[in-house]
Amino acid sequence: LNRAQERLATALQKLEEAEKAADESERVMKVIENQALKDEEKMELQEIQLKEAKHIAEEAHR
Repeated sequence: LNRAQERLATALQKLEEAEKAADESERVMKVIENQALKDEEKMELQEIQLKEAKHIAEEAHR
């Protein structure tokens, strides 16, 4: 019985550690996804600004 209790305690400890690691991985994933979204929005804005700058440059050459 003692051996079974020790194995159960060890298994529970490993499960708790795995849950903490999974939670941390999920947190990091959300941070990375959020940063990727911000980067994508910034890139879209820069593409619009580039098109506007090209248009202004073309108008200036006329």
